[in-house]
Amino acid sequence: MRIVEDAVLRVERAIELVRDEVLELKGRVSAMESRLEELRRRAEDEGTKKGLKVRSRSTREERLETVAVSSGADQLPSFLRDNPWVEILSRKGRS
Repeated sequence: MRIVEDAVLRVERAIELVRDEVLELKGRVSAMESRLEELRRRAEDEGTKKGLKVRSRSTREERLETVAVSSGADQLPSFLRDNPWVEILSRKGRS
């Protein structure tokens, strides 16, 4: 019975580590999104001043959504689709 308890504790610790990493990554992604939005606004302002047109964010998001849908990964939850960490973490489990 002790073996099972130890295994459960190890799994719980591993889940905690993954949760902490996900939270850190979400924070980083959020900061990057904010920074990119700021840069996009600046580029748009500069482009307007120079008479150039900057491609809108919604066009890129629609294109990304189309790629995700056409990849056949619609059976996975959205947070796992096209997530490079899933492959990295799955390799760790095999070694």
